[in-house]
Amino acid sequence: MRHFLFLFFGLMLPMTAMGNISLTTFYMEFDADSPRRTDNLRFTNTSDSPKTYDISMVNFAQNSDGEYRPIETPMMGNPFADSYLDFAPRRVTLAPSQSQVVRVVRRPMAGAENGEYVSHLKIQELPDQTMMNSGATNSNGININLRPLYAVTIPVMIEKGSPRASALIRSVEIYNAKTNPIAAVMVERGGNRSFYGTLVVTDDGVELGRVSNFRIFMTTSARVIKIPLNRRPLPGSMVTLYD
Repeated sequence: MRHFLFLFFGLMLPMTAMGNISLTTFYMEFDADSPRRTDNLRFTNTSDSPKTYDISMVNFAQNSDGEYRPIETPMMGNPFADSYLDFAPRRVTLAPSQSQVVRVVRRPMAGAENGEYVSHLKIQELPDQTMMNSGATNSNGININLRPLYAVTIPVMIEKGSPRASALIRSVEIYNAKTNPIAAVMVERGGNRSFYGTLVVTDDGVELGRVSNFRIFMTTSARVIKIPLNRRPLPGSMVTLYD
C-alpha cells in the first residue's frame, strides 16, 4: 500500500492572488436587517493545468500576531456565521484560466441575538492524478510528495443590530530587522464587532511606514501589528491609528 503526504499551504488572510488561485474579493459582509441576502465570490485557476477545488466553511480564532488557528466551538461573544449561510458549489474542477462564481446566501435571522457573526469561506486545491503518481517512495512504501496544495480563505461576516468597534494603541516598540527597522504596535480592540483600521508612522510629517486595512476579529482582544519602516524614527515621531 502506498501512502501519500502532501504539503498544504493554508492562507488565513484573503489575497487577490496566491499560488494557483486568484480572488475578486477580500471579504463578504451581510446585514441581517437588510433585504440583500446574496453575495458572490469569483475565483480563477491561475495554474497551467486543470485543478479541482473543495469549497467549505471553516472557523478560526485569531492570535495576537494575526495568525489563525482552527476552532470548533464559538468563543464568548463571537458566534459563528456558518449556521446562517448556504453556498454553492461545494466542489468544482477548473481548466487553466477558467473562473467559478461561488454564491453565498444568508438565511433568515429573526430569532438570532444582536451582534457580529463570523466564519470563513475556504477554497482548497485538491491533489490531481499527476501528484498521486509522482514522488519518491521510501523503504516502507510511503510516497512522499511535497508539491504544494494551495488554500485561500476569506471572512464572511453577518451583522445583526448595530454592533460597534473601538480600538486604541497600547504600546509601540521599534526594533531592527535585517534590512529596515520595524515598528511593533499593540492595538487593543473594544466593542462588540471586529475592528478594521490603518496604522501610519510619521516623523515630522514624513511617512515612514503604514499597514492598511488590518483586522482584529472578535476572538482577539489585542493584536500586534508589525510595520516595516524606511528608516529608524527619531524621538517625537508619531504612530496614528485610523478606523
